[in-house]
Formats: sequence, structure tokens, C-alpha cells
Amino acid sequence: ILPGESGKPSTSHISVSSTVCAKDFMQKDVVWASPDQSVQQALTKIQQHDSGYIMIGQDGALEGIVSKSDITGATSIYLRPTFAKWHGPLDDATLQIKLKWIMSRPVRTIRPEAPLATIIENMCRFGGRCLPVVDEQGKVHGLVTVFDIFRTLLNTSEDVSAFGKTAEAPAIV
Repeated sequence: ILPGESGKPSTSHISVSSTVCAKDFMQKDVVWASPDQSVQQALTKIQQHDSGYIMIGQDGALEGIVSKSDITGATSIYLRPTFAKWHGPLDDATLQIKLKWIMSRPVRTIRPEAPLATIIENMCRFGGRCLPVVDEQGKVHGLVTVFDIFRTLLNTSEDVSAFGKTAEAPAIV
């Protein structure tokens, strides 16, 4: 209770519909790269598709996942416009790092029928910000990110509605 307020503190929570599942709001257009591709190649694909994540694998088998944050962490800060005046030849070498060296693995996944509450619980328990959606055979059907969850919760809430697209982040390199 804050000064000047009376009564018991309220504990507000959002009720999550048990009918909403991963297949209802997942991103169906996922970006793929092979483990031997470079950070530069992945960065190009991520920027072309305006995606925050790229699936790593061959022949449809998911081996790992790379985020924009992983790429930012792997590349030299001197490639960014702010630090460009200190840029040297060795900084460009960081763009040739192979994705297999920076990808996250093992990849935690969910099934298309996973309810929203289970998805949120898994993200909280394991600390991830995205979960690939896979079938029983391991084939990737889509991706659920925390932003997809936020949009779903906002659009299903009676009190709040969301319009428009999230603001674009500045280019990494």
C-alpha cells in the first residue's frame, strides 16, 4: 500500500485462455541457415527477413538457434557506426565466425498444441525468449517469441488493444 492509499494491496494477474495454443499465434515464416555459414551471412538473412532469430540446421533438422543478440555479441563493436573511426582489419574477421560456434543448443521446443500458459511457464523456467514449434518428427513449423505472447495477451484482453508493428531496431552492422 502506498502512502495515501487504503485497503489491501491488489494482486492483479492476466488470465490466460486455455484455448489459445502455439499454432494460433506462432510466426510461420522462419529463417534458416547451416551451421557452417558465417555470422555475416546470417546477419544478411536476419536483416532481409526482419527477424530476431535464425534456425540453424541441415535437411530440416534443427541443430541450434541464433538470435540478433548472439550476433551482436560475436561481432566486434568497432563495426558499429558509433565506433567506426577505430575500425581495423581484424574487426572484419569477426563477421567470418561460423554459426556453429555461437548457436544456442540444445534447443528447447514446443508442440503446436502447447497452450499459451505452458509456453509462458517454459520460457520463465528456462530463461528463453523464443521457442521453436516442432511436430512429433522434429519438423519446425514456426517460432513463438515473447513479443508474440505479448501481442496475443494484448489482443485477447478486453481492457487493452494493440495496433501497429513494433519499432525497428537500428542496424547491427
